[in-house]
Amino acid sequence: MRGGFCHGAVAMNFMLTSSWPLTARIIVLSLVLGLGGGILGAALTTSSLADYAAQLGERSMRINEYPLGMSSALLTKLREALFPASVQFFAAKADVTDAAQADRQGVVLTSDGWLAFVPEGGRAPAFAVIGRRAYVVKRSVADPLSGVLFVKVDAKNVSAIGFGSAFSLAAGDTVFALVGRETLRAGEVIGVHYPLQMSADRLGRRIMLVASLGAPIVSSSSGDLLGFAGPDALIPTEAFLPAFRALLKEGKIIRPSIGFSYTDRARSILLPSDLASAPESGMRVVSVLRGGAAEAAGLKTGDTVFMVDGDVLDALHTFDQHMLAATPGQTMVLTVERAGIRRDLNIKLGPSTL
Repeated sequence: MRGGFCHGAVAMNFMLTSSWPLTARIIVLSLVLGLGGGILGAALTTSSLADYAAQLGERSMRINEYPLGMSSALLTKLREALFPASVQFFAAKADVTDAAQADRQGVVLTSDGWLAFVPEGGRAPAFAVIGRRAYVVKRSVADPLSGVLFVKVDAKNVSAIGFGSAFSLAAGDTVFALVGRETLRAGEVIGVHYPLQMSADRLGRRIMLVASLGAPIVSSSSGDLLGFAGPDALIPTEAFLPAFRALLKEGKIIRPSIGFSYTDRARSILLPSDLASAPESGMRVVSVLRGGAAEAAGLKTGDTVFMVDGDVLDALHTFDQHMLAATPGQTMVLTVERAGIRRDLNIKLGPSTL
């Protein structure tokens, strides 16, 4: 490089002192200066790009090794639990070689090929890819209450995901999401919301996640499935596993129905003047479904239910937990207070029409 600049200096000195026409000397001088500047600029640019590439490479290595800023042990645990149990669903066989063409992502529920995901627009997939193998979808069963679709393929000894409890989550808890086949993301629980009035036949609580989570499969730090990320809240495992277990046992989804709506007294919104006498347990019956199991057993609007099967209803023990664990035909005992008198009502749960 140094020699090139020396030759350029000699050439410029020759042109300035020669008898060449002035116009020709100016043109040649411009070419020489431009060439020298280009060489110098290229050298500086190449050096800068090399330094930038090296820095970017180091950063990329760090991102790939610790994509969530977590310990390598935690990262390994999540990979081993989530990656093999991940499923991509496709509408056409021609797309199964390209993960980017997947309609939706789901998980393996059982080693013999029961899968689950939350579809968009109610479409049932034609093919599912587990690992690098494609399977034809043999059966699809929708759970209308949770919005989850259960899918069966002819698979054997595939890796199934474990199940965690989303009901144990609280505001500030960290959860992990699986995006695509091999990408992990961390998120946070914003809070758990309970509507003022809830149906006893539906899951009332809403587990709110950070909006940036943007991934369908949500797990705990142990890699157990907590649920699917819906458009505005988590669809917890507690909401769809009872339906899936009924599907395996009965061949179809059957849910219990009790037929009333209520307000959770432990979470009701009170005026400041009411705080001194704020209730700590029970639920107030707001309405009773005509012809339902609760009406047949004698439950009335305005009743306060304090216990279910001997368990007190409070901030830690909610009615939806009992209903999600119940089955049609089961008798549930509600301890009810009416006009200051407590009594037990034996309610035989009917099948849900949802």
